[in-house]
Amino acid sequence: MSLKAGPVKKSRPSAKAEAKGDSGGGATSCEVVNGEPTWTIAPKRFVKIRKFKGKTYVDIREYWNDDKGDLKPGKKGISMSMEQWDMFTQIIPEISKRL
Repeated sequence: MSLKAGPVKKSRPSAKAEAKGDSGGGATSCEVVNGEPTWTIAPKRFVKIRKFKGKTYVDIREYWNDDKGDLKPGKKGISMSMEQWDMFTQIIPEISKRL
């Protein structure tokens, strides 16, 4: 027995969400924040390209608000060296097939 569903309609983000740069679905376009290329992938979750001690890293991390309302990096996240990032991007197609 085969079940076929009709096409899925995507809802358009609200004007408020668009103004905040929150599309609700995939990553937003790149913004440079404090000199670091930054993509928002979910509320308070970001992908950043960072330099530390002369090396480049891709940082995927959840942030939190302090008492003043400033965003601070949290413990939940990973920082990958360029070698690790290259390895990760090579296995993404295989990971996607298994989802």
